[in-house]
Amino acid sequence: RTPRIYDRSIARAQSPQSGLNPGAGHSDTMLQRRRLEVLQGQLVGSGSGRRVAVITGVTSGIGRALAVGLAHEGWVICGCGRREESLQTLQREIGQEHVLRRADVTSFAEMEQFAAAVMAAGLDVEMLVCNSGVAIKGGPLYTAEPSEFDRLLQTNVVGVFHTVRAFVPAMLAAASPSARIKKVFGISSGLGHSTSHKLGAYSTSKWAVESMCKSIAQSFAASGRNIMAAPLAPGVLFTEMNRKGNSSKGHDLETWVKTAVPFLLSVGMDSNGASISMPGFYSDEYKATWVIPDGLPLSKAVVRPG
Repeated sequence: RTPRIYDRSIARAQSPQSGLNPGAGHSDTMLQRRRLEVLQGQLVGSGSGRRVAVITGVTSGIGRALAVGLAHEGWVICGCGRREESLQTLQREIGQEHVLRRADVTSFAEMEQFAAAVMAAGLDVEMLVCNSGVAIKGGPLYTAEPSEFDRLLQTNVVGVFHTVRAFVPAMLAAASPSARIKKVFGISSGLGHSTSHKLGAYSTSKWAVESMCKSIAQSFAASGRNIMAAPLAPGVLFTEMNRKGNSSKGHDLETWVKTAVPFLLSVGMDSNGASISMPGFYSDEYKATWVIPDGLPLSKAVVRPG
């Protein structure tokens, strides 16, 4: 019999409002079936003891590389993305025990449903990586198409808020001095430390990520719980997003993830609120131009403006 803890969650998942009821005429895709399997405890049940990471944007680039890298280290990956075919490909690569779901970070309802599925499966999230991001055509900010600028902010800024709003309250409630440190990372950029006259829109969104992560970190510090947050500039990487921007520059992800995984695992409470970057993936010349210095710690004093 399915454990009692899942009964109400399964009923909600099968309701017409969930969009996952095969009997209500919705397409019974592999990902939809997988959510029901997770809720029934058939993949990763409560109390498995395995470390759990939630990563957004796992269908390509940084998110996919981290999902594969952490899975190889024995972590359970709860990942989301918009492209179902890419999710299915990743599922085959990392295994059926991982929870992959089609969800768009620009929709809070979808992120809330994703978080509900993870929590209902009894999974204790240790690491949250707010990774989903897009870029738009370069040029001076005043030449950007308003609709494209809105799309960028919805994904890169509002999407981070939706993700932390869906997952962080439960992570904070579960954080305790006797447990491992819980970690929240917002993927920033070198352009979250500096500016560019050609990439002003993207830079704007990444400065917002820096601010969000630092303000969250301040609330964590005040809580006294064993949980930290930090904006992470990943490095200059050759990703699908950069290729769409006609950029051929950057380190390859296979090399990057060999540094990224152990680095993320090593980050401790002393990095709460610090503006951190992946070591070895930005030139010293570029970092010398940063307005927010690499590793800038969180101020211990919170002073009211005025």
